[in-house]
Amino acid sequence: MHISTLRRNISPADAVGWLLLCGAFALYASTVAPTLTLWDSGEFALCGRWLEVGHPPGAPLYVLLLRLATLLAPNDNTVFLFCNMLSVVSAAATVWFIYRISLTLIVLSVHCREGEAIAAAAVAAATFAVTDTFWTSATETEVYVPSLLLMSVTFYVSLRWLQLKQSGKASGRHMALVALLLGMSASVHLLGLLLIPCVAVIIAIGCDEHGLLRLTRAFALGCIVLLVVYYCLILNGLAPAETLELLFVNIFGLPLHSGFVVYALLLFGALFAMLFATRRRRNALHSAVLFLLLFMIGYSPVSLTIIRACSSPSLCLDAPNNVFALNSYVNREQYGSRPLLKGEWYNAKPTGVNYSASIRCNDQCDAYETYETAESYAYDDADKVFFPRMYSHEPLHAYGYSIWGEVDINADQPPSFADELRYCISYQLNFMFIRYILWNFVGRQNDITGYGSALHGNWISGISLIDSYLGPRDILHPLEADNPSRAVYFGLPLLLALVGVVAVLRRCDRRVSTLPLLLFLIAGPCLAIYLNQPPFEPRERDYVYLGAFMAIALLIGFGAFAIIDIVSRKTQSWLSTTLIIIALCLASPMLVLLQNVRGHNRTNDTLARDIARAYLAHCEPNALLITGGDNDTYPLWAMQEVECFRRDVRVVNFGTLAADWNVAQLQRAMRGNNGFAMTISPFDYREGELDYAVVNMNCKDTIPLHEAINQLISTYMLPTRYIEMICQNGDTLHFTLPTDIIERNQLALLDIIATDSLRRPICETASSTAFAELGLSAYSLDLGTVRKLAADTTMSDLRCIDKFLTLTQLPTASTYNIHDDHATALQMMQHRLTANRAAQAAIDSCLMQTADDILIKSLREEPVSVNSNDQESIRLAELLFRCGNTSTSRLIFRKLTEYYLRCVAYAAATAETKPRAAQIMLYDLAPFGQTLIDALQRTGNNDLSNSIAAHCNTWNIDMSDNETTDN
Repeated sequence: MHISTLRRNISPADAVGWLLLCGAFALYASTVAPTLTLWDSGEFALCGRWLEVGHPPGAPLYVLLLRLATLLAPNDNTVFLFCNMLSVVSAAATVWFIYRISLTLIVLSVHCREGEAIAAAAVAAATFAVTDTFWTSATETEVYVPSLLLMSVTFYVSLRWLQLKQSGKASGRHMALVALLLGMSASVHLLGLLLIPCVAVIIAIGCDEHGLLRLTRAFALGCIVLLVVYYCLILNGLAPAETLELLFVNIFGLPLHSGFVVYALLLFGALFAMLFATRRRRNALHSAVLFLLLFMIGYSPVSLTIIRACSSPSLCLDAPNNVFALNSYVNREQYGSRPLLKGEWYNAKPTGVNYSASIRCNDQCDAYETYETAESYAYDDADKVFFPRMYSHEPLHAYGYSIWGEVDINADQPPSFADELRYCISYQLNFMFIRYILWNFVGRQNDITGYGSALHGNWISGISLIDSYLGPRDILHPLEADNPSRAVYFGLPLLLALVGVVAVLRRCDRRVSTLPLLLFLIAGPCLAIYLNQPPFEPRERDYVYLGAFMAIALLIGFGAFAIIDIVSRKTQSWLSTTLIIIALCLASPMLVLLQNVRGHNRTNDTLARDIARAYLAHCEPNALLITGGDNDTYPLWAMQEVECFRRDVRVVNFGTLAADWNVAQLQRAMRGNNGFAMTISPFDYREGELDYAVVNMNCKDTIPLHEAINQLISTYMLPTRYIEMICQNGDTLHFTLPTDIIERNQLALLDIIATDSLRRPICETASSTAFAELGLSAYSLDLGTVRKLAADTTMSDLRCIDKFLTLTQLPTASTYNIHDDHATALQMMQHRLTANRAAQAAIDSCLMQTADDILIKSLREEPVSVNSNDQESIRLAELLFRCGNTSTSRLIFRKLTEYYLRCVAYAAATAETKPRAAQIMLYDLAPFGQTLIDALQRTGNNDLSNSIAAHCNTWNIDMSDNETTDN
């Protein structure tokens, strides 16, 4: 095709769409993380690399796509990058579809010139492309961007059907594709199902339904369909398969999975038969059968989960290797449930335990057996309230209820409906939803996980009068002023969205134009109420609301069109109109882009990979490494299974060791690693068998650990709390179990240690509490990033020197931010602490140059942050002074002094309007300040300590009691 012919075939709308697609791809590709990131990224990449089974509900279609991405990677070291690039491609495609959706909505709603609609749709798509949450998800291996892509494709195909329907050219193929896409969405993430009510309204519009009542009825019908699909097909769709499985296996004696195979054949066979039986009528029944069949075909990748689980892969979380385990896996039963309409309140006293009958494979794995399991606590009806928002019995959550619900957590009376509603509005809707909207469309304070503090994770606008709710705006705290994720948009994107709401309700065909409002309602407030989140989530949950953010972007398109339309009608000059429209189109997306680019460049973010390498490198050959949580474990698994790094180390997640499937999995070999030869049978670790063990606290005898485990098998009791064990190097350890009850994860770890301590060194990560919970802290030898069980811990500091210089390798840039994750922050503090300890040991041994090398290496890998009151940084500066490196020491002291004075200045300014908050700030800052002043005086930096005293006197702050004396 000649270029001139191609130019004639490409419309302006297509040209703008392709420009947005290429621009978005270039933006995300230039800022993508080069390797794995924290949280679930490593697990998803690992599952894609070897088609393994991750955490529930598995996202099987996404895993298949990741598998394709890994096949394109030229070597093992680029697998993580190619997995991240899948999100880049998905995000760029999502931007294109949002542009097409916005353009279609405007064209269907308003009679306008094509150029105005194109410009408005471009503003919507471009603004959404550079929003905080979407940009972050677009540069890492996560499920939310591919899920949003399927959601946007479904929306666009539905609107395309409506467009063709109104022109008399529509066919049922588009709606059939919608059903298939909805099924595919469910096999990636369930958020895509939230579009069903909007699809129902689109169908009603296409059938020429008019009037608010009829459209409301269509929306309500769509909500009913959503509930039926979710509760009947997703949550309970395998119930008939469970019945057939019991019948065919336990009654007829057929092999395992016979009932599941018959169920699949019957289900799809019945649907195909009904489809052919009704094909001549072409009625609603035929369409319903067709849509259901296509939905189930789209959802069919869920079968990959059980197929792969039956092959015993290295990673098989929850072990869904039969239909009963698969049903539990799909329903995410391991996460528990949250009451929605009626449930107990937070101080309700349980009256008993609700038991239920569960089913599992028997010992021979040739049939199923029923066992009783504790499902939940039972409560009196008087302790069950309507609309339970404050239901958790965790003490920390109760404290959050007192803050956001304004209730007395020591009261004996349940909270009123007004109290429940107050908590729902103030926390679940405002703090955990509206705050995220304002992050993306008004401005963001920083990327520190927010728990209600005025300094962590709030929204800002950049307008002092509006932002004064946080405190003084003329003086900013360093946590806000210096954070690379700080962004201010002056509320311009949200203002455009509000203009769009007005335009939708006033000038447009409301049947079509209100679709973004309906999507926002379902994917925003309704979802927030359904999630029923407790206080103090371990991480920010903004990514859950990407569907609502897309709806706001579509409203921005309507708002931009309304302004462009007004300008074009008021201005007679073509040139002036064009220039004004260009300026309007660039204002919102360019402002958001320029504000966000510094905090979203992840090209140097290799922290998760480097920490994982440091963990594994510090372990001796064939070591057992105990981890504490996801951010410890997933990167380790990923480095071993994807990049083949230190596969000889066997990683054990202490948190999930209580699960029977995990115990069984640990006894199987992994790539390059043998399983554990545990003493207790895997079947004894099953739920309901050996949930805990009692310790005989009266016996004073000391017995070997393996003997104690052997006695436990027959008595379900540990004979004594005084235990001895022999390590791989021959050392004998004597320790005391600290409690009279040993939980299943603790017992399993003791079993592993008893059978493997002679052939494996035993280590734990910095965030693990395993040694402390088993009374082994006295034998914890600190080797840098890990701790090892050893009898002699007296020379641990000297042993750290060589390991720190040769094994600990973190990135040589400070572009990453460690505030988002507690486990990572703990690891980074451990890195600094280890360096200081090793340097102190070198100084004590008169190895001054070695000490200086250690400290300089520590600074290169983890620069001193001026945004953290880390006392180890003060110690680092003082150790540098003792090594003779006075210039570097002085530079660090000046940074820390500057940080401290800025914090005190902010507190002094806050005291004018919020004296109590200022007093708390000063109280929290006092240990850091006193340590800094003492170190300054010891190192001869009297000018800096005098400066601190002078400034505090100027601000009328008495450092002796850390209170403001005048303000």
